[in-house]
Amino acid sequence: MQTTTDMRDGIHGRKKGAPGGIHEGGIFTLDQLHELKTKGVPAVVAIPEATPEVAPEKEEPSFELISELHFTVPKEHKPKRDDIFKWANKQMGKRYFPTDRLKAGREVKLSLYQPHNGPSLEDCLDLIESKGGLLAGPEGLLLSWFHCGEELPREQWLLCLDEKEKLPKDEYGNPRVISIFKSLMPTMGEWPHMIRVDGPISKKNCLIIFTYV
Repeated sequence: MQTTTDMRDGIHGRKKGAPGGIHEGGIFTLDQLHELKTKGVPAVVAIPEATPEVAPEKEEPSFELISELHFTVPKEHKPKRDDIFKWANKQMGKRYFPTDRLKAGREVKLSLYQPHNGPSLEDCLDLIESKGGLLAGPEGLLLSWFHCGEELPREQWLLCLDEKEKLPKDEYGNPRVISIFKSLMPTMGEWPHMIRVDGPISKKNCLIIFTYV
């Protein structure tokens, strides 16, 4: 009577094996096992443990400087008397006024930044502070549009921020800001809109930072 031995894996009945050795789970006669061992074939082939999957590190939010523009604030600039500026300020609140009013006759530099990896509103405000930027709100946005409209990036929402505490909120308490969408079509989407800025800021936005020259 021929005797056999069963080398079945004892963990959950799984079968393991690898080329070049005696596969666990195979059935061999004692003579076959002896012959294979004398030829140097290992009785059990070790299988390396699987390397655990490591989740990729989340990239840190960042900003890319895409352009710098200049214009001079008109000497006759009087936002309290101009209907479009009065309308914009009204959208921000009954008693709203920009933290930094742009001074008539001063030249300003516009640094245009595209956000990456979803920075928050706080990240945007931190960037403005680190660059010594002005919190000009919708007044700065409109002046940028009037004086640099053709040079501003297209297919992006243009943002000019103010202090978070000064931003109006929707019915759910989410901060909002006036923005202009610069369309590829000259006559489409080019009017101020209120948009929410309660979550990650997408790269479809363009953050405008003002500094005096």
